[in-house]
Amino acid sequence: MVTFKGVILPHHKKEDGTWPVKIRVTHLRKLKYLTTDMFVKKEDLNVKKTKITNKTKLIKIETKLQEYRLLAEDLPDTSALTVTQVVDLLKKAIDKNVKVEVDFADFIKKTIEKRHKKTKAEDDKTAIGYQTVLNSLQDFFKSDQISINKINYKSLPEYEEYLKTERVITRINQFGKPQTRTLKPMANGINNYMRIIRSLFNDAMEEYNDEDNNEILINHYPFKKFKITKPQTPPRKNIPINEIRLLRDFKPTTRAERPILGRDVYMLSFYLVGINLIDLFKAKDLKNGQLSYNRSKTASRRDDKAFISLKVEPEAQAIIDKYTDTSKKRIFNFYSRYKTINNFTKAVNIGLKQASTELELKKNITSGSARASWATIAFTDCKVTKDEVDLALNHMDPRHKLANIYIEKDFSMIDESNRKVLNTLRD
Repeated sequence: MVTFKGVILPHHKKEDGTWPVKIRVTHLRKLKYLTTDMFVKKEDLNVKKTKITNKTKLIKIETKLQEYRLLAEDLPDTSALTVTQVVDLLKKAIDKNVKVEVDFADFIKKTIEKRHKKTKAEDDKTAIGYQTVLNSLQDFFKSDQISINKINYKSLPEYEEYLKTERVITRINQFGKPQTRTLKPMANGINNYMRIIRSLFNDAMEEYNDEDNNEILINHYPFKKFKITKPQTPPRKNIPINEIRLLRDFKPTTRAERPILGRDVYMLSFYLVGINLIDLFKAKDLKNGQLSYNRSKTASRRDDKAFISLKVEPEAQAIIDKYTDTSKKRIFNFYSRYKTINNFTKAVNIGLKQASTELELKKNITSGSARASWATIAFTDCKVTKDEVDLALNHMDPRHKLANIYIEKDFSMIDESNRKVLNTLRD
């Protein structure tokens, strides 16, 4: 039979003059002790300081003893167990009965750290997205710690409404100082935020819930009832061919560098079939007039690692020569001028905005429109088929999933389509 008693050990007196209360476990005439979070002072003991006499303390201790007795009743047959084995079983039983509240913010932080270790990249877009959502949730709940129980069917619609409002936020800048700015109400971006939260919530359930052993720390799932609103169809990003010509021939009235950078990078992206800026930033493989890369956006989701190889046309080569990385670490020197892809993209778009203003365009040109513009001109003006456009943009058409397993890609088809587009751009 297992018995319990609340005791102090006189020689365990702490420096502050208190004694920790321990639970003495007796089994088969052997003793073992369990720690508690209770402490007693000198005045709570008898004269010899060997026995607890304070009635209030004794009531609390008895409550704790009763908890252990109930746990002991649920243990398997203890007759063949040592007192150490009994105590180990009791500790596990205690752990299961302690309600642990998952800190969703802490989980997101750890997920971000794992992403950085995996990708070894400070500018990992997924990690950046997670951090942005974490910052937003901490702003909404006004706390650095967020119990996952607060991510529920009631709070999610409230959070959506919060994102639709203009809000003032404070962030620590690169110099360690707080910086306050105003965020505009969100529209389509809300869908991205909510999908990220749902994905992280699912990962947290996978991490903390063990159905096989009936250890469930997260016992609610708000996304059963809460439905993420579908994003509105975004406006077309492409710009007309005459504006691309204007940008190509643009010469700024000042000696500012960014409008030139914006013009050059936009045209380079266009000449290389709408290559994304992150892939220009990271590009390393240029051999025999072919620029090859794995598209960052989809490489991790595809068996072929989203590999593509493009012929460098003379129009592109002229810009490549201008921004060649002399150290040969990468193709372009953008990485040596801008620490991250975010800084690079920001500089390009600022330059394009300045160029758009000087050109007196009704709408600012952005770096993301080069890809859409190439595709639109290819299909509309050059009569390139949609399948050929998909191939050129390095898309994987699900209709041809099986065929793609057997058919080797012919990148020369992309080069033919690209030459048609670039010919169309000529006056």
